[in-house]
Amino acid sequence: MTATTARRLAIALGGAYLVGYLIVIGDLSLARTSGWHGAVAAAWHEMWLKARSLVQFEAIAQLQAGRVVWLISPLNLAIASVIAALVAINIHGAIEIRRQPAACRPGGSSAGLVAGLPALLAGGACCAPALIILLGLPALGAFAGLFGWLVPVSIALLVASRWWQRRLGAPGFVGTAG
Repeated sequence: MTATTARRLAIALGGAYLVGYLIVIGDLSLARTSGWHGAVAAAWHEMWLKARSLVQFEAIAQLQAGRVVWLISPLNLAIASVIAALVAINIHGAIEIRRQPAACRPGGSSAGLVAGLPALLAGGACCAPALIILLGLPALGAFAGLFGWLVPVSIALLVASRWWQRRLGAPGFVGTAG
């Protein structure tokens, strides 16, 4: 896999993560009927900072394009974009470290895969609450207070993972030769 292919794959997976995150938090969904319209809340300037939970915010507008409905919340989009970018950068770093001869030869380091682990585990930040609700665990009340901290902890782990990847020799995401 070339560096350009690795970068494209990382961008595609980061984009998929962004869409998945918006679906899981309820900002992106499918309507029963098709339509084309948009609406902005009358008091949008007061609503955009209103929190639904620790790191989820109210939508200030709605856009429907065909059957796709997007509840536009600038802060949710910013958080999702930051996490998706960090996931993409971590995936790219893991691929590039894995491509290095020291990491690929038999008996060599497996640090490339280990360094990418937080990128794969970060999915729990948006999906763990829904999964626990789906499973119907009685201990949901005990865990509910922790859900708001999953997103900041995931961001911190993704930043730490990328720092670790760079120390192991992963190239920068921007400017790597193809």
